[in-house]
Formats: sequence, C-alpha cells, structure tokens
Amino acid sequence: MFDDRDLIEKRVQRELWERVLPLVHPDRRPLTITAGPDLEHLAPFTAGSSWGAPWATTWFRFDGTRPDGWAGHRVEAVIDLGFNRNAAGFQCEGLVVERNDDGTWRALQGIHPRRTNYVLDGSTGDLTLLLEAASNPSFPQFRPSPQGSLDTASDGPIYRFRRAELVVVDPDAEALAYDLEVVDGVMRTLRLDDPRRVKMLRALERALDRLPDVVAARRPLQPWLAEQAPAGHRSIAVGHAPIR
Repeated sequence: MFDDRDLIEKRVQRELWERVLPLVHPDRRPLTITAGPDLEHLAPFTAGSSWGAPWATTWFRFDGTRPDGWAGHRVEAVIDLGFNRNAAGFQCEGLVVERNDDGTWRALQGIHPRRTNYVLDGSTGDLTLLLEAASNPSFPQFRPSPQGSLDTASDGPIYRFRRAELVVVDPDAEALAYDLEVVDGVMRTLRLDDPRRVKMLRALERALDRLPDVVAARRPLQPWLAEQAPAGHRSIAVGHAPIR
C-alpha cells in the first residue's frame, strides 16, 4: 500500500499557513506608518523598508481608521517588525505604549514573534498607536559576532519591516487554526506504528478537504479534541522572559 503520511503531514503545515490563516483575517486595512529615532523626528515609512541599526531604538507611529462596518467585530492591529518566526526571541522586539497628558508613559503590550497582534477596543473611527522598537541583532547558536559590541557592530539597518495592518478577526477561522495546530501537534508526538496516529492524520486530511467551509472543516477534528491527550504526556508551562 502506498504510504502518503509524509505528503499529508507536509500538506497540513503548508495549508495552515497558506489557506487557513488568511481566512482568520477576512478584512484588512493598511496602517499609515511614520518612523524615526524619537517621536519628534518621524518621517514617512513604508512596509517592506529596512530599519534598525544594531542595538538602536526606532519609534514607529501607526495611524488608521476603523470603518463603521467593523462595529461589533473583534479588531486587532497586526505589527510584524520583520520577525524570524522560527525563533521565539533573541531578535527585534517592540513595545506598544501610551503617552499620558502629563508626559508620562504607560506600557500596553510587547510585540514579538509570538505576539504580533494588539487587540483594540470596540470603537470605530481614527486611531493612533505608538511603538518603541529595539533592533537587537540575532546570534545563531549564540556564536560570537562583531554585532555583539557597539564598537564593532555594523551601522546599517538589519531588519526589514514586514506588516502593519488593521484586521477583523473571524473567530471560527481562528478556532480552526488552533484545532489544526493542536491535533497536528499531538499526532506528531505519537509513534509511527500507533494506530491513533493514522486516524488523526486522516481527520486532518478530511478537515483540509472541506476548506474553505470553516465550520465543516472543524467537524472531523472535534472527536480528537474531546479525547484526553495520549497517555504518557506531561506538560509544564514555564515563563522566564521579560516580555508582556
């Protein structure tokens, strides 16, 4: 019998990124961007441009408008500074802040590879977001690099800004993305000869075959999400980073 396990497992990962995640944000609006070394010296900036010399701080201002038709929906700002999605940290990062009337600041949320979305309140109309970004160099395998010292670091930008948008969130598509990720993740922990593995793989295949019908795609996965995790697993949550 032909073994198509590897093809389907690759399909799950590919279609999660290429077909499912775009459904999570059915409506998107680009934010207008200005950037500079501080808020008093901002200049027009476009997504796709390079930014950030090693260890420098760059301030970004994002301006946009939430249409009246978005009222009652969950709206988020998606900010991608040019992250390497395969690394949780040790690269550029940002902090969404609010400037108070008395000149003080309030930190609102960190922006990093695992948290690029900032949830907005339910109002519509114009909005402005301020973000302080740090262009920290990356050190693969923590190898020594000239970028590790201000005396030897390069002086050109090392990141390329990828995205700044307002988006409407489809909660059903978002739930499907999580369902696929969880079932796929559990399946890959099972031995290849475990009969549950092939059954979960076929459930994932059936789910993908029902796209773009999100509600129908979730149905084959529900029995596996209702089951307890396979025996022998132990999960431990550990927080150790100063990222909000």
